[in-house]
Amino acid sequence: MEATITEDVINTIIKSTYITGNPHTEFVEMTNQFAQLDEAWRNDWDDSLGTIPARPLTNRAIWYWRNTDTDRMIVHYMQPHFPSIPCIEIGSELSIDKIGSEWKNSVWDRLRKNELTYERVWDAYKQNLEYVLDDVQLLLENIDAQQVVISADHGNAIGEYGFYGHGKIPLTCVREVPWYEVSATDDRTHEPPKPNRNPEDSVGTKSKLRSLGYLE
Repeated sequence: MEATITEDVINTIIKSTYITGNPHTEFVEMTNQFAQLDEAWRNDWDDSLGTIPARPLTNRAIWYWRNTDTDRMIVHYMQPHFPSIPCIEIGSELSIDKIGSEWKNSVWDRLRKNELTYERVWDAYKQNLEYVLDDVQLLLENIDAQQVVISADHGNAIGEYGFYGHGKIPLTCVREVPWYEVSATDDRTHEPPKPNRNPEDSVGTKSKLRSLGYLE
């Protein structure tokens, strides 16, 4: 976020809406950078899953696109980042080591130690991707946009050169991401509620990041 939200793109950013499920916005100053910043994770985090589901972000994105004057929108889903919502039973509580190259007690670490099979982890990852893409499809059916880009902020290593997950890993599988361009037409197949932006309690940001594997 710090590397992307910079002065050279400010003229675009100030006309954009950013809807995010990623709690890192707690630690990056961007409140006055965007036309609207909606930190959905403050309201819609699910402690039982250890992450924020996709639907609250989809709902918010549709509502803002229909009801506000915004040139561009960034919708930052957490999936397919573990924990996998369709396969929550394989684990969600994560922690990362100091150099970010090995995930202790995580799905990745359990895979490395053969406590989980490659097939089981890859299937859980794939199901999590399919889960969020279903919501992306719903989003595309409920906004009008000439250009939509579906991408990601990182990939994951799954054993290449002994690396697992993501972090400070100089591998193509982590650093190369998809870039898929489509258009969208609002067919009004979904009517989302007006977003709630008044969380009762914003405490617990670090525990949320820990669940996602960003903190020890």
